[in-house]
Amino acid sequence: MRFVLDCDLSESTGPWDQGLLQSRIAGLTLLERHLLGFQRAGVDRVELCGAPDDGELDRLLEGCRIDGLSLVRCDARPENGEVIVQRADTLIDPRLLSRLVAESSASDGFSDQGNAKRSIVFLDRYRENYPSDRKSTFRFGVPEQQDVQELSSVERSGNGFYPIGLGYHSAQTGQPDLALEVGRFYWHRVRHSGDAKEATRKVLLSTMKATDGFYAKLNRRMSLLISRLLVGTPVTANLVTLTTLLFGVAAAGLYAVGTYGAMVGGAFLAWFASMLDGVDGELARARFEESDFGCWLEMVCDYLFYIVLFPGMGWGLYQSTGSPVWWWMGLGSSLGTVVSFAVIARQRKRYAEVGSASDFGHAFHETVVSEKSPLMRFIRNSKFIANRAASPYYFFILTVLGLVKFMLIVIFLGTVLTPILTPYASSFMRGADPPSER
Repeated sequence: MRFVLDCDLSESTGPWDQGLLQSRIAGLTLLERHLLGFQRAGVDRVELCGAPDDGELDRLLEGCRIDGLSLVRCDARPENGEVIVQRADTLIDPRLLSRLVAESSASDGFSDQGNAKRSIVFLDRYRENYPSDRKSTFRFGVPEQQDVQELSSVERSGNGFYPIGLGYHSAQTGQPDLALEVGRFYWHRVRHSGDAKEATRKVLLSTMKATDGFYAKLNRRMSLLISRLLVGTPVTANLVTLTTLLFGVAAAGLYAVGTYGAMVGGAFLAWFASMLDGVDGELARARFEESDFGCWLEMVCDYLFYIVLFPGMGWGLYQSTGSPVWWWMGLGSSLGTVVSFAVIARQRKRYAEVGSASDFGHAFHETVVSEKSPLMRFIRNSKFIANRAASPYYFFILTVLGLVKFMLIVIFLGTVLTPILTPYASSFMRGADPPSER
């Protein structure tokens, strides 16, 4: 199968190729985003057809080399054979391209009464650059079962659907055999540098996770603003992760002072660190920089945040009450967090044998939601509160109300139960060993 980036856009007005080569969308040029999207879909060779033949383009193409992916010129879009074509002036959610590659590979099932395969296209309800908020800002780009519908033909799709410029063809015919609705995935025409701002907004919104709960979505309102400021700078996702940990250390230091005002200040820094915790993932996903190392670094720093914060709480209560039991409870909570980290890291490593380590959190969430036993219901409800996004909100509220003692007791009990309940819940995950075999 051939993969073509189509630059022969006769209906375009203005110097659209400047958008392809010069506009920076979430830190990358449109051309780089095309190539990285093809690479993510498993493509190793892309043909650039109909591009202007000038020295500037050649120099820019030299600077857009992607490891494992070759980019070559062709005079015109192929008229025969199997080919996936993408408009060069259109930013496409890479998950759409991956879906199309998968559908085209299995397209024998879509042939017309045994005849040769012909075409599949993506359609959307909006003809051109719709505003991001037309697709529900805080669900934008989140893949859900009902959001990507297979439409058997363009006629059946209704008059409100339009092709976005991404399609598979094995013969050049006027009517596709299969049409896929875009759903909440993003796309955007980028004809000049002025389109980059809204395109960047769409890319960042698409970094939201399907597992984002109420508190995570609340944090996104701030973290997405910060990510937008940082995405075009040299600041890396891993640097943001380490900075987040420093805020956690500062929060622990304020809690350790033991006065009401200092503890409230520590609770505020803990919340800010929680909000900032989303920025590293947003930057990594927006720039195609996700890595196993980054995933593990974030996990380690998340646990270090609690490992230093809980003793800070305990020492602060010891300072204010004179009772050493709170100091020992803070240390015990920290030790329980270390054990929890070891247990969860082991479960993540086991899951990585059948899937991606970065998908462990999503798979764990889906497991506790799908299982209906009372114990799994308890784990699900506890997980809703005791997660990185939610817990700092409760820290802040309870600290303001002067209930730090009650909060530390609950934390201590939680760190005791987590190493016990996590392996039990993980045993039901896809690809995990059955509970009886452990």
